[in-house]
Amino acid sequence: MRTRVIIVSLTMVLIGAAVAWASVGMVTEVKPVDGVAEVRPTGSTTWKRLAPLQALKEGDVIRTSRKASVVVMYANSKESATITAAVSPYTVKSLRKKNGQDGKAQELLNEV
Repeated sequence: MRTRVIIVSLTMVLIGAAVAWASVGMVTEVKPVDGVAEVRPTGSTTWKRLAPLQALKEGDVIRTSRKASVVVMYANSKESATITAAVSPYTVKSLRKKNGQDGKAQELLNEV
C-alpha cells in the first residue's frame, strides 16, 4: 500500500513538472472590466475563461472583448505582452531560439 502511494505521488510530481516545462509564459493579470478574457489552448476548439497565474503554452490563443485586458509574462525572459481587444486574438509565441536556448522576443504582437 505504501509503495502504491509513493508511486502515485511520484507520477503526479512528474506530470506537474512536464506541464510546467512545456509552459512558455503565465498570465499575470486579468482585467475583465467591461468584457471577457478567454484562452483557446493549443489543439482545442473550446474557449475558456483566463485566470491569473494560468500557465500558457506556445500556440495558445488569447482573446479579449471590449475593455478587458490580459498581461502575459514570458518565462525565462523580461518580455511581457498586454492583450486588449485592439490586438485580439493574440497567439502565444515561444521566446526560445531554435537551438533550445532562451532568447528575446522577435515580435510579441500578432500581425493584424
